Amino acid sequence: MLKRSNLSSDFLEDCRKRFKEDPSNTAFRNAITMTGTLPISTDSNRVNEVSHVFMNSIKKKNLKATDQGHSGRCWMFAGLNMFRHAIINGMDIENFEFSETYLFFYDKFERSNTFLKWFIDNPGSKPEDRDFSYILAMNMEDGGWFNCFANLVNKYGLVPKDAMKETANSLYSEDMNHLIKEKLHSAVHWFRKNPKKDLEAKREEVMTDIYKLLVLFLGEPPHSFKWAFTKDENEQASILYGITPNMFKNMITSGLEMHDFYSLVNLPISSRLKYKTLYSIKETSNIYEGQNCNMLNMPIEELTKYAKKSILSGFPVWFSGDVSQDLHPWYSALDDKLIDHKTVFGPVQKGYDKGARLEMCTTQGNHAMTLTGVNLDENGNPINWQVENSWGYYDHETPGEDGWFTMSHSWFKKYLVEIVIHKNYLSRTVRKLFDQKPIELNPWDSVAPATRIGCVDAPKNLWKRK
Repeated sequence: MLKRSNLSSDFLEDCRKRFKEDPSNTAFRNAITMTGTLPISTDSNRVNEVSHVFMNSIKKKNLKATDQGHSGRCWMFAGLNMFRHAIINGMDIENFEFSETYLFFYDKFERSNTFLKWFIDNPGSKPEDRDFSYILAMNMEDGGWFNCFANLVNKYGLVPKDAMKETANSLYSEDMNHLIKEKLHSAVHWFRKNPKKDLEAKREEVMTDIYKLLVLFLGEPPHSFKWAFTKDENEQASILYGITPNMFKNMITSGLEMHDFYSLVNLPISSRLKYKTLYSIKETSNIYEGQNCNMLNMPIEELTKYAKKSILSGFPVWFSGDVSQDLHPWYSALDDKLIDHKTVFGPVQKGYDKGARLEMCTTQGNHAMTLTGVNLDENGNPINWQVENSWGYYDHETPGEDGWFTMSHSWFKKYLVEIVIHKNYLSRTVRKLFDQKPIELNPWDSVAPATRIGCVDAPKNLWKRK
């Protein structure tokens, strides 16, 4: 028996009548259909408060923003951007960028191996199982967590961009990802039809093919390289020869251990998660023997305190937030008061706060960037934050068009999900909280997409109005 729809013709007629009763609806309709939502939703008074001048900033003047292209590598770019300021400011050079392609190569190589090993380790898994379908769907996407970056740097080191430059396929990874998936999925199909004793030999054969494919798409990673740079003060050029990736990493990180950078998250889902509790998300390591995502859930005031402390000490902060919410591309601003959707489209249901948004996957930490500056009020509280992005720049000499955003502290509290802080900046009490045994969460739990960095394209009108 067919169910009768409750969307009757009488109901539809009532909707039409209600729309026409308010003349402002017609004006809004005409404006939105011609120009979209952004112009009509922009609060012109708030525009006058947008500022890209920062009293406390790590950024060197005229530093060029990096560009991830059409790829989901922002978590990697943000991680590398944490360290590039140290080399720029420490060596007094005008600009520097690490090779993201180098780490991208090994990320794809390691993820391929982890993918194959999962199916070898779980021979009884079936396509209808939740974990089977998750691994099949998500493993070779570009997105990731900060621990993926830490795993790669620990194992493979770092190289400057000149040693392994961007390629067409690092900037636009769709074709490469498709062909890698074809190789891996066909191998898993073979695994399921052959004896377990043959699977390791087959894995090595497939990984040899994957290495070849990655070299064709991205080039071959260097075993050693030369690095040329020029100091600002005297424009004296220098060249260092025979540097290995691990030597370069040790030069840059000065002995810092990558897994000593701790993840603090603000996931106020009181019905399911507790503050001051350590959580771990299963199946989130890109490297088979690497670490999964471990995160300490804390109030937003704690994230604010330690982000501020790190920046004022001169070290940038990796963070993730939901840039699909209240990003204004014309003014390079993340500001929940700059775009006023409520006046035009009406409010959402009462009680739909940050915790509810996270639980319903409306808010997700879908993009990673780097905090490089902060403005404080007379009481030392943040007013707004300087944010280094990885979507390139229009004019690197003009604040607001140089690839850096300004973020209001109200946006920070509402949409920021995670920060990564070196343990030296954390209190002894907070460091001890990382000693507790983490509560494990499944990767398909609603918390997992809230912390997983995906692929977010830059708005087409990022720097200029249409």
